[in-house]
Amino acid sequence: MMDEHIEHIFNSGAGIDLVFNIDSDAPRALSSIVLDADFRNNTLFAAQTTPPVTPNFTYDQMHVTTLESTGSGEKKRQGLSCSITRFMNKYKLANGSFTVALQLLISPPLKEVNIRSAFRLKPGLHYSVMGKVIYGKQEFYSGDHFGVHDISNTGMAILIPKLFKTHPNPFLNITVGASVKIGLVLKSQQEEAIDTLSGIARVVRIQMQFNKTHALMGLFFHPFSGNQEARLSRFIHEAQLDEIRRLNWG
Repeated sequence: MMDEHIEHIFNSGAGIDLVFNIDSDAPRALSSIVLDADFRNNTLFAAQTTPPVTPNFTYDQMHVTTLESTGSGEKKRQGLSCSITRFMNKYKLANGSFTVALQLLISPPLKEVNIRSAFRLKPGLHYSVMGKVIYGKQEFYSGDHFGVHDISNTGMAILIPKLFKTHPNPFLNITVGASVKIGLVLKSQQEEAIDTLSGIARVVRIQMQFNKTHALMGLFFHPFSGNQEARLSRFIHEAQLDEIRRLNWG
């Protein structure tokens, strides 16, 4: 018989994350939602992720995880080992409509997991990320000197046009290893909410030949002060769940 605690936190409608290769140097997490559960047979039905997990996707480990509130008000991430047993192209929802789903075989016991580096969000229309980078006395702004390609709890990748107006972009004078000050604006169109973060980041890579017109720069965040990392994590998670809901329920 399944543990009641597991049944409680993985009940229908719960926001979850499917995590692949959790013990590797590059784990990958994809957000989803529990559509239904058959705990007698250790089975969860989860909405297909974005990007989708396909039958030819290979992995060494897989876990299904969710955030649980503790008595102190903090949240911890709990997870179960699992595997995909069926790809369902026409899963029938309670309202009679159909969606794409994954059938998962879950394996207790439940354990606490840490996957903070696995989440990467590509900003879009409904959840956008803007910012400013300061290097020495120079200030660079998103929309002019760069754009946020993706962001996680631990860093972000930014696209830098090789030309600024008609001249070489001065942003590309920054070299690998340099420390910069950053300011981020997180905007949720759904809730009309805006949050701001500030901190220090280190340039860890520059890919000059990302494409013909842009270079790609990777920034690693130094630990944020206060509760800023928790706010960034919540923003990323809510954005991923919002995308899943839009795909499955419109």
